[in-house]
Amino acid sequence: MNTATLLAARHDGIGVFEGDPGQVWGVRLRLALAASDAPLLLLVAPGIAPDAFTIDQLSGALDTLPGVDAVSPMSTRAVAEAWGLGADDDPVREAWTWAPHVALAASPDARCALWRREAAERVATTATASSADVTLDTRRLPHLALAFGDDDAPGSTIDDARLIDADWRPGALALRRPAPTPAGRDGRPVILHVLHDWGGGVARFVADQMRDDPDAVHLALVSSGDERRGFGRHLALYVDLDACPIRRWACDPPIGDTDETHPAVQAALEQAIASFGVSALRVSSLIGSTLDVLRTGLPTAYVVHDLFPFWPVLDDLEPLPRWEPARLAEAASRPDFRFKERRPERWQARARAALRALRDSGTALVAPSRAAAERLAALAPELPPAAVIPHGLPPLPGPLEPRASTRKPGPLRVLVPGRLRGGKGERLLDALLPRCPSGIDWCFAGGGGDAERYAALCGGRAVPEYTVEQLPALVRDFDPDVALLPSLLPETFGYVLSEMQALGVPALAAAIGAYAERADADAGRLTVVAPKPAAFAAALAAKAVDPDALPRPRPTLATMPAARRAWAAKQPVRPTRPRLLDGAAVVCLQHANGMLRAIRDALASERDEAFRAYGRDTGDLIRQRDVAMARVEEVMLEQEQDRRRADEHGAAMKAEVALERSRLATLRERVADAERELAGLQDALGQASRERDLAYGYYERDTADLIRQRDVALSQRDAMQDQLAEAQRVLAHPMVRWPLQVRQRLGDRWTAARYRAQRSLDLTRRGVRSLRTRGLAATWAAVMRRLRPSAPAAAAQPSGETALAFAAPETPRVSVIIPVFGKLAYTMACLRSLAQHGLPDGTEVIVVDDASPDDSGAALQRVPGLRYHRNASNLGFVGSCNVGAARAGGEHLVFLNNDTTVTPGWLESLLRTFATHADTGLAGAQLVYPDGRLQESGGIVFSDGSGWNYGRFDDPRHPAYTFVREADYCSGAAIAIPRALFERLGGFDERYAPAYYEDTDLAMKVRDAGFKVRVQPASVIIHHEGITAGTDTGAGIKAYQLRNQQRFLERWRDTLVRRHPAPTQAPHYAAHHRTRARVLVIDATTPMPDRDSGSVRLFELLRLLVDEGCAVSFVPDNGLDDGRYTQAMRDIGVEAWTQPWLGAMPEWLAKHGPRFQLVIVSRHYILSPLLPLLRRFAPQARIVFDTVDLHHLREEREARERDDAALRRTAERTRAVELALIGAVDRTWVVSPVEKSLLAAASPGAVVDIVSNIHRVRGAGPAMAARHGLLFVGGFRHPPNVDAALWMADEILPRIRAKRPEIGLSLVGSDAPAEILALGEREGIVVHGYVPELEPLIDAHRFSVAPLRYGAGVKGKINQALAHGLPVVATRCAVEGMGLVHGVDALVADEAEAFADAILAAYDDTALWQRLVQGGFSNTEREFSPERARTTLRAIFNELR
Repeated sequence: MNTATLLAARHDGIGVFEGDPGQVWGVRLRLALAASDAPLLLLVAPGIAPDAFTIDQLSGALDTLPGVDAVSPMSTRAVAEAWGLGADDDPVREAWTWAPHVALAASPDARCALWRREAAERVATTATASSADVTLDTRRLPHLALAFGDDDAPGSTIDDARLIDADWRPGALALRRPAPTPAGRDGRPVILHVLHDWGGGVARFVADQMRDDPDAVHLALVSSGDERRGFGRHLALYVDLDACPIRRWACDPPIGDTDETHPAVQAALEQAIASFGVSALRVSSLIGSTLDVLRTGLPTAYVVHDLFPFWPVLDDLEPLPRWEPARLAEAASRPDFRFKERRPERWQARARAALRALRDSGTALVAPSRAAAERLAALAPELPPAAVIPHGLPPLPGPLEPRASTRKPGPLRVLVPGRLRGGKGERLLDALLPRCPSGIDWCFAGGGGDAERYAALCGGRAVPEYTVEQLPALVRDFDPDVALLPSLLPETFGYVLSEMQALGVPALAAAIGAYAERADADAGRLTVVAPKPAAFAAALAAKAVDPDALPRPRPTLATMPAARRAWAAKQPVRPTRPRLLDGAAVVCLQHANGMLRAIRDALASERDEAFRAYGRDTGDLIRQRDVAMARVEEVMLEQEQDRRRADEHGAAMKAEVALERSRLATLRERVADAERELAGLQDALGQASRERDLAYGYYERDTADLIRQRDVALSQRDAMQDQLAEAQRVLAHPMVRWPLQVRQRLGDRWTAARYRAQRSLDLTRRGVRSLRTRGLAATWAAVMRRLRPSAPAAAAQPSGETALAFAAPETPRVSVIIPVFGKLAYTMACLRSLAQHGLPDGTEVIVVDDASPDDSGAALQRVPGLRYHRNASNLGFVGSCNVGAARAGGEHLVFLNNDTTVTPGWLESLLRTFATHADTGLAGAQLVYPDGRLQESGGIVFSDGSGWNYGRFDDPRHPAYTFVREADYCSGAAIAIPRALFERLGGFDERYAPAYYEDTDLAMKVRDAGFKVRVQPASVIIHHEGITAGTDTGAGIKAYQLRNQQRFLERWRDTLVRRHPAPTQAPHYAAHHRTRARVLVIDATTPMPDRDSGSVRLFELLRLLVDEGCAVSFVPDNGLDDGRYTQAMRDIGVEAWTQPWLGAMPEWLAKHGPRFQLVIVSRHYILSPLLPLLRRFAPQARIVFDTVDLHHLREEREARERDDAALRRTAERTRAVELALIGAVDRTWVVSPVEKSLLAAASPGAVVDIVSNIHRVRGAGPAMAARHGLLFVGGFRHPPNVDAALWMADEILPRIRAKRPEIGLSLVGSDAPAEILALGEREGIVVHGYVPELEPLIDAHRFSVAPLRYGAGVKGKINQALAHGLPVVATRCAVEGMGLVHGVDALVADEAEAFADAILAAYDDTALWQRLVQGGFSNTEREFSPERARTTLRAIFNELR
């Protein structure tokens, strides 16, 4: 009997056909249709026999997805290869455990596919048809694997390899991966537990059931989080609580303590129940979860481990607590209260909601002890009684040796096992230990730091942590006489007590909760005493005198089989068939259920409030009616009395009575007011007295706690220092150090290899996409741009010999002051370099001759244009500089030593520092030796007044020395300062005459005046150091260096000690001691702001980071120095790393990664290969993923516009990569609210900030009448811009020119392809290409157009136009996320005719044009100013503190 016959015999309703997988589907399906009339047809290759479960899952998939035509399982070989499975791994169970239980679009596998009959009939229309010739919806089930043998059908493994994601199966070596689960596959029912991640008895109960139940498979849905951010930040599904989870969900927003409902909990329940066929739920805790877990419709049991959420005081000592708002408010005010919500009324509402959910859902209640059931009944009497099922205790590991019947001689040995925090032990032990008899041998085990603290106090031993496996050995080694269980809480069961009973250790516990109950059951063999320290002390004293005072227990424990039988009787379960849910259906169902619940709850809330309001209003009306009636009666009575008095006494007496009545009423009101005021004062006095008493109590308790914590901290510090010394000694041993080094190096190399492989793969994918969308020529040009840097701007070189002469401006802007004392040859060389390389217009050169002993004066006076002055006597360097400054007329003073030689552009660069950084008060040049080595790139001043030439003897081209940065001082050999500031500060201080430390002192004064000192590396000066003053600090003028250091220190001591680094600090870190944070920014290339919008945004971000006081390093992924663009970054203060200094990225990060606190990486294809490197080499850094725009969103829209299946697949792959990165980083930046809202749905839990484009309003340009035509701006490397320009030229412009032929179109943008250049041949279109300066064109045109039909992000071309006062006409896609309003800030139209009509209607409307200009300015200031981005950056900096 062949395989097909066997399968057909086992599966009714499914026709089975066995045939050659190499035949086309049309032929195979025709034969199958002829052989069977079944509604479903299973086509298999010879020898392949899927089991009943596989066929059931395939047919179930078609039942769940009515629109799908055929489904196939996955190849086990593809699963094994994709996940690197070994010979011992089972691909079938691995796929079932780790792969998502969804149906992915893919072609059917020729070796095994289940077809609907109607779909098979469509394919089998001709004998030669293939499935590709008919429109079909076919799927693969990645979680369902089948062994197909070694031979693959044609094209079968292609889809397998594409569908299996290597990241589904966690491979981190630091995580223990659980064995794959058979949940839902082996015929056993599946039980889902719900709990939190706090551990303790809850985790022990669930773990025991997961390990020791052969009749069912157990899964655990665990919530995790913390008090500050919510106890339900994440959910995870486990098959083994000691291993990593198999599924994870993020809760956004987090669940604080427990909520009514949450989409993440609904999704987790829906997926777990459907995927693994869950038959029943056991809820052990609602902390970090929601009441959704009680409403699944499956048999559900709620296990009473504590009283949450009916009573949130988890360490309450009351045996039978009642709901008392005042007592809850007092407990919630204590610092040890576990939950953020502290309002009693909110907790009462939670309790009522939980009670309704338990009652309405029919959830069974189970308690591990009668005491736990009674406590719940006291709080929630409306609930049915809880069944009591004691926790079973699995056999303890290893052979258990019987304990001796007689105790060993010596002191009493007391074991204190378990946690000790709060009511678990601290409250008893703090009072008990001083009362206990001396000579007790204590052992505190499992209490962590508390165990060590108590062991230190009483001279005992401590075992901070132990496992269940280690417990028997611990008891055997210590051989305790008694186990002290110090908990004063009403325990619900007590696993520690069970373990002590199993090990034969007598136990002493408080007679409360489950302990008292179990003592009764043990017929006096378990000793319980009153929950008071004196009772415990007496029991221990009796045990010390009489060993038999605490008898050894006899085990009366519930075994795991007995517990299972009790659970089976209480909650009978049967296996449930796992099912497949369509992803879209799940989302819609969850959304609908959520909306229905929200509507239901809102209506219920409104109904309850209406009833309450009705009751209040009705009661108020009745009371008001009664008051009014009483008042009416009073008035009527008074009127009757008045009438009688009037009759009796006349009109005069009536007036007198009325007057007296009025006086009496006034007096009564005053008395009532006084009584009310007195009562208020008495209440306030009583409240103040109570608050004072409470504050005194808190103060006394907190003072005692602080003293105890101080003592513990001191002892812990000493112990940790001893442990650290021992650890350092061990690590220093070669046998330990060498393996650690090898492991570290292997890890580094593995991470680097992964980076290179991932980067190569990304580059290949990007190249293929570029070829598909741009063509070969454009792709090759892009590759050449990446590999070839921009040509640096050529420096102007002097030609031939330059005459030594200078201009003598009447109103100079800059004064170069050169003090000289002899050394004429060097002075003349300095002057020749000035003349040779040229000086900016308006520069005067002043030479101050400090009574030179040689013939310098005669030679210098012959230099044309030179302003020469000779001092009557030698004033020293300080005096000569001050004399020169007094004679200068420039706005800026530049002090230049005569033993220097300038280089091209030195002065322009130095002065540019003041324009680029407006807060600069002093700028210094970079000094190099004649042999090219660096002499100084700014100076460091240490706290002892000593100085350091930063970078001395290093290569001046190194990135660390090529950017503008703050310095403590700059050498007076070449510095610039505004003349007004120099005069305000009093010039160089004469106390440092003749020389040395005058420049350092000036820098300190500049900083003290609120300005900054910066070094400008683009200004390079060759300095022949020591020519004038020498280098020997023991003789000559150089000797003043040591003397003036002391004077400098005396003057600035306070500032130096408070704000300057110690001389022991490494120069590299000392040079950046003012830095707020070290930030690394990585992008694909160097930003080129005049070429694309993304570069404008990135450049402004870099500027903001520097302005905020950050030390910013930038690394382009291509590693190229892009000439003026790289220099522009360095000018604003960014350290730009390029080749050859950059080298390989793994090695660079290994060296420099540890110094960064923040890393910002732009674009997913740059971050994807880098992320493992950053996590390894910069683990301390917060990582920000700057999406620039969501690439997958742009690609999806392009695919939709082009109707391109290949682009659609690319977009899906990009989306998966981007979402994975967003989930793996610390923060994500997007550029618009639209993208943020998309991520809120796609990646809940991710921290997403909006950091949009950054623009500054330039102000209005020429009036409308002076402008003509339309302007399109956009880089043509970007496909959406090419499409927009072609659409504008082909569809929109002809409609405009048909009515207004004088309106033309200008196309501006770099890298224009041939199809764009060809548009320039059309009438009315001018193709400008790349334009270095865009402002003239903006000022010349009347409207800017942005007719984008697809794309993503915020469009910089629109920002730029609006900031320059140029109105914009755009599509909705173009203005997405920008907050622009049609007719107010811009004109918006999507169709070609509407776009043209909008331009024609507005072209001559001056009022509308002006309104759009002002609207654009407002939008730029409101949405895209630097201050918006600065707010986000400061929030991140606050987190870094």
